[in-house]
Amino acid sequence: MIDRTLHAARRTLHARHTLLGLLAMAVLMLPAWSQAKVQMLDRIVAVVNDGAIMASELDERINTIALQFQEKGQQLPPPAVMREQVLDRMVLERLQLQLAERGGIKVDDASLNQALAGIARQNGMSLEDFAAALRQDGYDWPQFREQIREDMVISRLQQRSVAS
Repeated sequence: MIDRTLHAARRTLHARHTLLGLLAMAVLMLPAWSQAKVQMLDRIVAVVNDGAIMASELDERINTIALQFQEKGQQLPPPAVMREQVLDRMVLERLQLQLAERGGIKVDDASLNQALAGIARQNGMSLEDFAAALRQDGYDWPQFREQIREDMVISRLQQRSVAS
């Protein structure tokens, strides 16, 4: 009986030491936790049917347009106006892309590459040189390709709409 009581007391004492150790570690970690930076990953700025436009997407588009304005030496509109106009345009594009998807309208890689090669030719470059020039100017080539693909999809949607 004494052995059982002694054994139970040791277990209780061991559990208390473990708990005190964990509490001590938690107290020691409080300064580190209080200095930890909370970073917002992204947020939704618009919901378009079953899709969303994220703040990072909007910011990327605004930066791209700002770059284009600077290249042409044009003055940018006020930031709030530009943000609203770009977001409106993105919502419209998303709606059109969703309609195109429902209608089965797609642009395959061969058609996209042909269109990009045509744009490169218009600028007196090969496709590879054109991609390199865009990268050098600060554009993201894969993102540029997808933007052209989306433009082509929207154009096909509009053509189909006019034809019917």
